[in-house]
Amino acid sequence: MTVSIFSRLVERGAMPAISPTHLYYVVTGAGATMFVLAPECRRLGGFDPLEHDAVEAHADAVTTLLFGSRE
Repeated sequence: MTVSIFSRLVERGAMPAISPTHLYYVVTGAGATMFVLAPECRRLGGFDPLEHDAVEAHADAVTTLLFGSRE
């Protein structure tokens, strides 16, 4: 189901023209990895990825990467 949704979004030009299967793994990986590897993120980035502001910033970053700037 998710891949078919991504296929439609790609067809409409709302998402990059890459394989919907690859897109699925890019999204799920980019969205979750920072939180799964929270201890590493704390050492690498110097912040707690589980704090509200960090979660919001990460969601914005992933959204911008996929869809471009909101402006």
